[in-house]
Amino acid sequence: MADMAQGLAALADKLVGQPQASGADVAEADCIAFLEGQFRIRRLRARHLPGLSLGEPAWDILLDLAVAHYWRRETSVTSLCIAADVPSTTALRWINGMTKEGLIVRRPCQRDGRRSFLGISPESYQAMLALAADALRTGDRVRARYQRSAAA
Repeated sequence: MADMAQGLAALADKLVGQPQASGADVAEADCIAFLEGQFRIRRLRARHLPGLSLGEPAWDILLDLAVAHYWRRETSVTSLCIAADVPSTTALRWINGMTKEGLIVRRPCQRDGRRSFLGISPESYQAMLALAADALRTGDRVRARYQRSAAA
């Protein structure tokens, strides 16, 4: 648990505590497409590298919630546990820790008081967009370098 708490604190510092690069030159939809692609690629790893455990539940949770936020979809606790791709008890520990760190927020269901929905915090969403924009720009620079190299 102490290791998980330290990991969450470090993740929160990285996503929320640092000044964000401007993503104004990259469209929000492009950033979300990148984040959704990252989520899908993580699932492909299991297909192509069976038996190799590369679980990162906090990252999967943030990816899933960022995409859900963009599409204005509510995310149930059960759905998020599935997205985390770890046992439910492990996912719930991560969800609770990430909620305490302010990375995600919990909202009660208006129709059923026994249920709640989870969402990405506004700060975490902006941080995920900035990360995606930086990653897309980096990918463009790397591709350009390889294209120049291939043309030479």
